[in-house]
Amino acid sequence: MDDPKARIPTSRIVLALAIPLLAFALQWTFWAAIKPYAWFLFFPAVFFSSWAGGLPGGLAATLLSTALATFFFIAPDLKLLLQSPIGLVSIGMFMCMGVLFSLSHDRLRRANLRVAKSLAQVTEANSRIHEANQQITRLYEKTRELDELKTQFFANVSHELRTPLALILGPVENTLARRDLPEQVQRDLEMARRNAGLLHRHVDDLLDVAKLEAGSMVLNYAELDLARLIRLTASHFESLAKDNGTLLSLSFPDELPAQVDAQKCQRIVLNLLSNAFKFTPPGGRVELSLEQREGSAVLHVRDNGPGVPPDLREAVFERFRQVDGGTQRLHGGTGLGLAIVRELAQLHGGSVTLDEAPGGGAQFSVTLPLAAPPGTTMLPAPELLDEEPARQVVEEQRVHTGHKPSGSAGTSPDAPLILVAEDNPDMSMFIRSTLSPRFRVAAAEDGREALDMALALKPDLILSDVMMPGASGSWLVRELRLHPEMDDVPVVMLTAKADDALRVELLRSGAQDYVTKPFSSEELLARVEGLLRERSRHETALRAFRKRFRDTFEHAAVGIAHVAADGAVLLVNQKLCDIMGRTREQLMQAAPRDLLHPGCMEEGKRLVATLLESGQESLCLETRWLRPGDVPLWTLVTATLVRDDAGAPDYFIAVVEDIQRRKRAEEDIRHSLCEKEMLLREIHHRVKNNLQIIMSLVNLQAADTEDPKELERAETLDRRIHSMALVHEQLYRTSDFAAVDLANYIRDLAGKLAQTFDTDVGKACLEIETCPLSIGIDKAVPFGLLLNELITNAFKHAAPGRGGWTLRITLERQGSQALLAVQDSGPGFPPGFDPENQKSLGFQLVMGLVHQIAGKLAIPHCSGARVEVLFPVECFDLVSDATPEAPPEDASGA
Repeated sequence: MDDPKARIPTSRIVLALAIPLLAFALQWTFWAAIKPYAWFLFFPAVFFSSWAGGLPGGLAATLLSTALATFFFIAPDLKLLLQSPIGLVSIGMFMCMGVLFSLSHDRLRRANLRVAKSLAQVTEANSRIHEANQQITRLYEKTRELDELKTQFFANVSHELRTPLALILGPVENTLARRDLPEQVQRDLEMARRNAGLLHRHVDDLLDVAKLEAGSMVLNYAELDLARLIRLTASHFESLAKDNGTLLSLSFPDELPAQVDAQKCQRIVLNLLSNAFKFTPPGGRVELSLEQREGSAVLHVRDNGPGVPPDLREAVFERFRQVDGGTQRLHGGTGLGLAIVRELAQLHGGSVTLDEAPGGGAQFSVTLPLAAPPGTTMLPAPELLDEEPARQVVEEQRVHTGHKPSGSAGTSPDAPLILVAEDNPDMSMFIRSTLSPRFRVAAAEDGREALDMALALKPDLILSDVMMPGASGSWLVRELRLHPEMDDVPVVMLTAKADDALRVELLRSGAQDYVTKPFSSEELLARVEGLLRERSRHETALRAFRKRFRDTFEHAAVGIAHVAADGAVLLVNQKLCDIMGRTREQLMQAAPRDLLHPGCMEEGKRLVATLLESGQESLCLETRWLRPGDVPLWTLVTATLVRDDAGAPDYFIAVVEDIQRRKRAEEDIRHSLCEKEMLLREIHHRVKNNLQIIMSLVNLQAADTEDPKELERAETLDRRIHSMALVHEQLYRTSDFAAVDLANYIRDLAGKLAQTFDTDVGKACLEIETCPLSIGIDKAVPFGLLLNELITNAFKHAAPGRGGWTLRITLERQGSQALLAVQDSGPGFPPGFDPENQKSLGFQLVMGLVHQIAGKLAIPHCSGARVEVLFPVECFDLVSDATPEAPPEDASGA
């Protein structure tokens, strides 16, 4: 999108067009003096027009000036015709110049706009930079103020801590000087003195850092033998090296005079040797050498430990920086030792470097000038150095490297077992001494050792420090939860960090509780006892649950087995043993396929495959097994597939029910049904034959008479026999021989009756609407005879003399009753017709049949004849969906 500022205002375009008009007016006025220079005033006019109106204004002014000059000032005058080619050339040159003027001014104007925009952006950026610089200055001042406050805080805290530390160390040392102390008390006091001394060293480090930060650290120069000072300091580590199996190699000149601060140099050597012994494994090597080089003393401290990566060799000299940070630190400390070494060396005017030692490891090289700066006051050399700092450093190293925790002894073997994972020997000893009077205690130095001991000892509770060498406490918790047998073992974490995020992470990873250092023995015991009581309640509830499961499993009324995915039997109950006729050991050792009947083998394989592949949880199958002696046994097996948390098949649960008796009963029933089927076929055959004989006799009698009434009676009797035969046929078609399907019966009877009448009568239009109902065998014959009489009556009285007529038969349910209606389109019943008082044999038969099926007959007034019979619905059932079997060939003759 174009910049709005780049657009030419309309007013400037108007001004650009006005300038050529002004030039025309002036040149017309002074043409006599200007003539023949037709473009004299138009060149500057176009120039200023393009400057004022930009490209569009300049081009418009060029065209306007060309027209004015050509018409008024180039011969012939007042005409647009040219007499010579020179005029045309001049016009072309003028227009080219106008275009050049316009383009030049337009580019210049756009360049000015870009410059103005860039200038505005630069101004804005300078403003932001200025504000950022001011903010950085404020932050710097604030940071410096905070740094000064931090330094002052360190100094104040260090001073404040020294007094209570002195009051702790003094009484402890006075008490230790007594000879009548019990061994446990003496051991506890020595631990208290040792840790108080360690705290004193940390306080001194913080105070020295505060002094170095504030620039208030002062060197007390003295002229002394630097080689002797370093030799005496290193001698304190000889016993430590012997205990650890470490080779301590010293290489010094006999004498090396130097002007240095003795106490600060001792501090440098102590910190470097302490660092070397801390990272050197047992059986390693530590070398200390001193040499003179170009007016300086060069001290080398080498070890064959893990060394320092090149990218961290400068970072280790930063305050509070440690190479092995995090919760898996191999070594303790505050991260100030090497920082103090560098700053004390620089305070002397020297330096410290860190390189890789020959053969691997770390090499620290300290360079110190042998001469003090000119004008420095020299103090007398101290005859003896303070050996307490060296003794504390060596004792701290000895405790951390020469200690191997052990379990408690003398506690009841039935007491709960607690595993303590703590790398600090004093803390481990304190925890074990607190717990051992009540519990059995096992101790480990790091997370990996604790994991191995936990899997081997199966402790009731685990106490673990968070920060341990090699494998941290958080790693230990995660690994423990990967083992199902350790999933319910409570874990209490010990942490010195008041870090909510770390606590939340520990609780999420599977720890049940945490205790923040420092803690009292009462608090520790309360946490441990509370978790053990909770675990005891859970174990009691779990034992009760397992007992209920075991009792339910063993006393179940069906056989139950757990079968692995590979077919191995994992568990069986006694009922299954009884069903199979085998012992528990026999079933556990045999594969299910070995006990299956050969004819059921493929079906069993399909069942297993379906469960594994279809995703269904359970399936049922009737199958046969082989009892001892290859005796077949029918069972109903319900197989359920149990999957693990990942969704993979784990094992099957098989519920086995003995259905041998049921199978025998089913076989007996099948034999009984076959016999009944044969009997019914025989009865059906004899009934049909008898009906056929009766019909034949009726037909013979009708053939021997010519009396119309006798013939009519014969036909009526024949139709009634047909209806009874049809009832019998419909009954035979059913599966249970207990009911007749009314819908089919009505259609068949109506069709057969229509065939027995004349052809003209057969022109009747039959409309049949039924609902799915069936009638019991006790009501089927009277219902069939009733329907026969009603339909026959319609054919006899509605059809004669009529070319086409309608017979409508309906059967429907009305609540608790069923309604049968037979209606024709004939003349109907005479007015006042009362079926109850009719003396004709036909109506008396109809009323008798209605009463037999507990119904009511009604003849409503309507066109044609309509007879309604209302039946109780309990006489009816819904028709089964099963397709009836067709009658045999010899049953179709009626």
